[in-house]
Amino acid sequence: MGRKRRAAVLPADVRQVMARIERWRRTRKKRTAMPEQMWEGAAALARGHGVYWTARELGLSYDSLRRRVEARPGGGRGERGDHPGFIEVGPAQLMGFGQPSGPVVELSDTDGARLVIRLTESGELDARDLAEAFWGRRS
Repeated sequence: MGRKRRAAVLPADVRQVMARIERWRRTRKKRTAMPEQMWEGAAALARGHGVYWTARELGLSYDSLRRRVEARPGGGRGERGDHPGFIEVGPAQLMGFGQPSGPVVELSDTDGARLVIRLTESGELDARDLAEAFWGRRS
């Protein structure tokens, strides 16, 4: 599928930036750098659609676009500690249910086994029996 045919199925924001870049390419003087405003538009697209995909669709240098994305705040790789390395999402959250607001019982073992039970406000649990069963399961 050619570039013009593919352009018809691209998102509107991509088509808009692509049209500005194509217009600039037709009217520019040879060997002039693309205006920074156009690079900023392409970098904004790359943050949402990915650098490789955006560079390919707009006909831009992957490395130049990647450097611009990474140089901007909120761009590519952030400083260490900017975001957690792991976020746990349970089935209830994925399905749109809130977390239970009752007690939480967490048990872990030296071999790495872990048991987490989240109860509702009215839920009852014999934590002592549960702990004995969990830690005594290999006996």
